[in-house]
Amino acid sequence: MKIDETHNQPTKRPNTSKTTGNEVTKPVKKAPKGTKVPAAMEKSTISPKNKKPKKRIASIPKYLLTAIIALILAGVIFYFKPALIGLIRTSQSTTPTPSKITEPVPVDGETSAESKPPSMQNRYQTKLAEAETLREELLAKKEEIIGLKLYYKNGIDELKKVIIEEARSAQIGSYAHAISNKRIELRLRIIQRRLAYIRELDKPQRWVEQASEELLFLIRKMQIDLTLQDMANGIDFDNQAEHLNAVIQKYRPNAEKLAMSLKYNECQPLTSIWHQIENQISQDTQIAVRAGEEDIAKEICSGNFGRVAELNTISEDAAKCLSRMNRSDLILNKLTTLTPTAAKYLFQWQGNWICLNGFKKLPPSVAKYLFHWGGDWISLNGLIDFPPQLAAYLLDWKGRQLELTGLKSGIAKNSIELLVQWEKSGGKLYVSEDIRKEMQGVI
Repeated sequence: MKIDETHNQPTKRPNTSKTTGNEVTKPVKKAPKGTKVPAAMEKSTISPKNKKPKKRIASIPKYLLTAIIALILAGVIFYFKPALIGLIRTSQSTTPTPSKITEPVPVDGETSAESKPPSMQNRYQTKLAEAETLREELLAKKEEIIGLKLYYKNGIDELKKVIIEEARSAQIGSYAHAISNKRIELRLRIIQRRLAYIRELDKPQRWVEQASEELLFLIRKMQIDLTLQDMANGIDFDNQAEHLNAVIQKYRPNAEKLAMSLKYNECQPLTSIWHQIENQISQDTQIAVRAGEEDIAKEICSGNFGRVAELNTISEDAAKCLSRMNRSDLILNKLTTLTPTAAKYLFQWQGNWICLNGFKKLPPSVAKYLFHWGGDWISLNGLIDFPPQLAAYLLDWKGRQLELTGLKSGIAKNSIELLVQWEKSGGKLYVSEDIRKEMQGVI
């Protein structure tokens, strides 16, 4: 290269045509200084293999290129976000969230360590809910049975009250007399039938109670095991579920298990029912008497002795008040029993005649105080026996007259001998003709 010193720029030598083989090189004309030569024209050569020259590409306006790019971007955005123009995509593949993932159901015989706890909870909780529902049904049945038994019992009590009132008004004192009254007989038979109902209802009630208790035990056991499943190994929940299911099927209530079978040959006899009513009449009478005696005892202790003969029992306080009574006679024929303590105070009374004809038996503990009484006349006409121990106490009595007209023949020979001995000591004895004959035989 030769440097042009005038222009201070390198000057290229003109290319000359050279022919080397098939190659033809054309000289390139240099453009005048200051003019732009298109890039396509700078490299205008012919390939060695007679290739055609490339076509010239027209330049694209900038505004058109910008519009194309904007359209492409809009298409991409609307494809992924169709909702922006009011469209909804028909099929949309989204990754499910962990809460929506459906856990695969294990094949029979296969267990998965990761899926076992959730499937176990779902499976056994369903069975527990079924057992709890059944137990609630059984407890409701139990309440129904108890209510029905209470209904029958209240009905029996009402019928007994009616029978007692009618028996008192008609002065019925025996079963034969009661059964002859058609109204009383009908009510007795209704009571008999209702007692049978109550007895039969005991069976389903026991069955329901047993079922509810067994279900409660199994429910609590499974609940505890499910709570401990993460800490304890080897718990056979399948076996527990099978057992619980068997108990559920066993205790499902049905008509056969809750039915009643009445057999009249097993019903309580009418005589037994009547005797229960008689005992209740007697108890009611005693309660009424005790209430009345309390009033009489208050009167006695206040100095009013007008109703002394109505006493059936005497308390210690009443006996103390009676011992201060200023009368010559004391009639207590309704008195049938007396405690030793009450006898101790009662027989301190300073009177002359005491009448105790209501006693059928005289306890020795009471006779000990009676035959130390300072009066002259004792009436015991209700006694049917006079054992030797009583006769021995009699020998210490300083009284003058003793009535024993109720004694039956056949009393102990020692008693007859002691009665004869007391009479010989100066006492006067009133007895039946049979006892007098026995006494004469001893003499």
